[in-house]
Amino acid sequence: MKIILTENQHSSLKNNLIDVINRFGIGTGIKTVGSFKVLLKIIGKETLYDILKQHGFDPVFKIVTSRFDVPRELYYLDIYRSVPSFLNQWGPMFLFMIDNKHYLYQDQNRVNIFISEYDDVIDPEQDGIIDENIFQDSILQPLGLKGINIGKVIDLYYIEED
Repeated sequence: MKIILTENQHSSLKNNLIDVINRFGIGTGIKTVGSFKVLLKIIGKETLYDILKQHGFDPVFKIVTSRFDVPRELYYLDIYRSVPSFLNQWGPMFLFMIDNKHYLYQDQNRVNIFISEYDDVIDPEQDGIIDENIFQDSILQPLGLKGINIGKVIDLYYIEED
């Protein structure tokens, strides 16, 4: 069943949803409307970009195709030497920043892997590798972004370079 909204109703729905996101986080916004896809239809790509920026997530992604694309801040990690084998086995990685910290993301057969700079949140024994749950709980939740799928955000904002 389709619901037809007037422009005023859509604007009101969008403003209320943005208020929910700002007060309770993007995960609550997604739960409110049922899915990330519906959330995106209501608020739009540009508004989502602004929300991500306001919460410290810079949705500018760079593709990593060799270990030379990895920023210096990650050189000291033992995993840095494994980047070529990760790339060979699972394809490209994506580099992005949250709160001025670098993160690498790779989809390893539907298992999302993140590599991060060390800080007080990341366990040094993990050598910077964090799984999806830790990333959501430790990195995104404090910013009000828990529930967002990084792979879908990459699909929205990554622009291939020639």
